[in-house]
Amino acid sequence: MKLYLCAFSFILFSQMAFAQNIPQNPNKTDKKGLRQGKWTICYNQDWNIVIDCKSATYYRLITYQDDKPIGKVTDHYRSGKVQMEARLLADRPQEIFEGVAMWYREDGTKETERVFKNGQAESEKNFDTQGKEITCTWKQVYEAAEKVYDSEDYA
Repeated sequence: MKLYLCAFSFILFSQMAFAQNIPQNPNKTDKKGLRQGKWTICYNQDWNIVIDCKSATYYRLITYQDDKPIGKVTDHYRSGKVQMEARLLADRPQEIFEGVAMWYREDGTKETERVFKNGQAESEKNFDTQGKEITCTWKQVYEAAEKVYDSEDYA
């Protein structure tokens, strides 16, 4: 009997540990229709907003003041792991980043770091899965791609 109880407890605990509930926030607007306070916005695999978070692949935790993002914005994988951390000056109709923005793989390793000023990327670093910075130039990437293109039959 103890064995069954232990097995049941283990299964229940495992399910609780791996089942990620997307945080719920008020998602309120004021009388003028401006977003205020903490919001949770859910997205599908193509980063289109979805109303039913059960079908979400990603979700964003964001705080608004008078319809403008304030503080750090974090995007998450469905698993709850952080996908992106950044400061946004605006998120609609397009995202305008400011300062350092970090993107992560689902295993938690850093993928990309970009520095923005007034919404324009000023620098970018990319990292391999071991966290080492990838140090090739666009010229090197272009030349490598050109070699592959020239060696293949695309007709």
